[in-house]
Amino acid sequence: MQKLSGQLIRAIAEASTTPYGGYRVRYRVPLADGRIRIIEECGRMDFDAAGNPLRLVSTAFDITERDRFERELYDKEASLRTVFDTVPESIALLDREGLILDINSAGLAMIEAERPGELVGRPSETWVAQPYQDAYRAMLAAVFNGEQRRLMLESSGYRGSRRRLEVAAVPLWESADKMSVRAVLAVARDLTERYEAERRLRLSAVVYRNTHEGIIITDAEGRIIAANSAFTEITGYREEEVLGRNPRILASGRQNRSFYQTLWAAVLESGGWQGELWNRRKNGELYPEWLTISAVRDDDGAIVNYVGVFSDISQIKNSQAQLEHLAHHDPLTGLPNRLLLCARIEHAIDRALRRNEHVAVLFLDLDRFKLINDSLGHNVGDAMLREVAGRLLKLVRRDDTVARLGGDEFTVVMESLADAGDAAILAEKLIHALIDPFPCGGHDLFIGVSIGISVFPQDGGTVEKLLSNADSAMYRAKEEGRNVFRFYTEEMTVRAFEHVVLETQLRRAIEQNELVLHYQPQLDLIGGRVVGVEALVRWQHPELGLVSPSRFIPIAEETGLIELLGDWVLRSACRQMRAWLDAGLPFKLVAVNLAARQFKHPDLPARMARLLEETGLAPEWLELEITEGALMNPNEGALERLHELKRLGVRLAIDDFGTGYSSLAYLKCFPIDKLKIDQSFVREIPDGRADMEIAATIMAMARNLGLVVLAEGVETRPQLNFLRGNGCDQAQGYLFSPPLTVAAMEAWLRGLQAGAVWMEAD
Repeated sequence: MQKLSGQLIRAIAEASTTPYGGYRVRYRVPLADGRIRIIEECGRMDFDAAGNPLRLVSTAFDITERDRFERELYDKEASLRTVFDTVPESIALLDREGLILDINSAGLAMIEAERPGELVGRPSETWVAQPYQDAYRAMLAAVFNGEQRRLMLESSGYRGSRRRLEVAAVPLWESADKMSVRAVLAVARDLTERYEAERRLRLSAVVYRNTHEGIIITDAEGRIIAANSAFTEITGYREEEVLGRNPRILASGRQNRSFYQTLWAAVLESGGWQGELWNRRKNGELYPEWLTISAVRDDDGAIVNYVGVFSDISQIKNSQAQLEHLAHHDPLTGLPNRLLLCARIEHAIDRALRRNEHVAVLFLDLDRFKLINDSLGHNVGDAMLREVAGRLLKLVRRDDTVARLGGDEFTVVMESLADAGDAAILAEKLIHALIDPFPCGGHDLFIGVSIGISVFPQDGGTVEKLLSNADSAMYRAKEEGRNVFRFYTEEMTVRAFEHVVLETQLRRAIEQNELVLHYQPQLDLIGGRVVGVEALVRWQHPELGLVSPSRFIPIAEETGLIELLGDWVLRSACRQMRAWLDAGLPFKLVAVNLAARQFKHPDLPARMARLLEETGLAPEWLELEITEGALMNPNEGALERLHELKRLGVRLAIDDFGTGYSSLAYLKCFPIDKLKIDQSFVREIPDGRADMEIAATIMAMARNLGLVVLAEGVETRPQLNFLRGNGCDQAQGYLFSPPLTVAAMEAWLRGLQAGAVWMEAD
């Protein structure tokens, strides 16, 4: 036991002589790591007959967190304090032990106290009448488990007055994810006068007319027979407008039929119901209210009236929302603060684990900001920080989080990433956005930003680890020149850099004719003739060699280069087809894939007409392949564009059929000539029973709709036999030929002209 000083012993001795016979002291205990613990000790000192201390019986509590929490609550905005103190109902903030952290003026008056200091830190149940204390403690325990509770009880004031109270208690959450409750918000309404008013309703017209709560009275059939002035103030309806009508005219639509069935069942069974619901004012505005419905019975027990008493609790709801916002957001920029950021990262990690995705944390530190802040003043610095926050928000996705940790440090959290390299693309955008000058006071101010990136799960599995590693990567970015980003691992930095470099080089490749087309023949499965070729783009990189489309097509789609790339492919394929026709080579069409972004362009038909005229190719020699996904949004004008292309004379095919979400109702309306069965279904033939059934179904459906069916990715003779046996019209794949260069394609075609035939089925 800690040795007590003589002064403390005397204080304990004096306290022990009080009517309470005990003492309560608080003291600070320094820890080895420099932190301070605050201890509250309660007990009493026993003395012998001579007045000497005999033994000390005490209990000590660590109230460090409670002490911190009390200080935070007392530090809230003056405006909220004004709202808090002017609300006519008693509002108290309570901790886990039910001790009072704060109480408003109405609460002081209810307990007949003069100053908050008389109550803060004292058990709130002190003023709860004895028969209700167990129920009161149970209510607080339930609220700290995340529930909302209401309780009717009696209170006893300092001067012995007894009051009937209606207490509504709701949890105040630590964070937006509602994982932990930090305090209880208890709203107590004094119902003493209301209960008297209800008992003497027909005789107490003055109380009825002047109460602050809205009151309506209905007959036994639910028709309104009276409403007070507060009803008019809250709802906007005058009494004469609602007489004879059912109270359901106030219904907001937020509660369903089941809610009202439960409400009225409680009224009929127990004689009343209390709870929170939403109603609608005459002007259409929705508002929350606390409603009490009571059944009035005659001497024989029959219900003759229903009385509804309600209060508009919009102000309390708004106050609670403002308290929540202040607790979780940076007051300068309005961005999430560290507390909310950590909660969102935790949530992102949980979701990424379920979906096998990545989460990226970008740690941003502004370069040269301290110089501007110190030289031009905090007003300029604050304005710049708000502008930085605005620029960051414009560049992130809707589901991403931008937070301010303090000073000139910001954090961006990217969720649902399939490829962690996407974080590098955003980092480049953020760097370029902050390079632009910040106009302020007639000057253009320049700053930069260094960004560190950590990625879940490879760079850490916890919030603390991801933030720490992103911070380390940020410092490495500063060391390497600033206005750059660095991943936590060097390997990812190299990969991200390669991604950015490929984007830059792809633009150059389109301009400098580094792209080439390969062609894969499409064959008729009945006569063995070549019916066409599909144009497939390749990138002949001067240093990396032949770059796979799987590496550069996604980059083109992300950066918007896909339209420029698609136009180049279309123009080149049409010119080559014109040359082959002039040379007399034996096939009927060239098929070209249209990217979704190309297809959605409203000017596509006109652009196609100009391209065909420019290259001299007749429309019937060109087949455009469009994916299912691009077609399945009729609101974007897909059907109209298809009909315009068809009137132009080109052929139309649905590419990768079966992988999207096609509706047969749409399909029969589309002016389509061909369905291409995706190679994922062909690959499992003849071993995959489900894929074989899907392929057979597609072929049967196409026959019924009068469409040609082409199978992609045919590589084996059993696949060929199955497809031909089920009525497939055409096929392409490595069984016949891989994609070929122009020269190789011409040689292959001339070989067929000379008598070579492709493999017959067994």
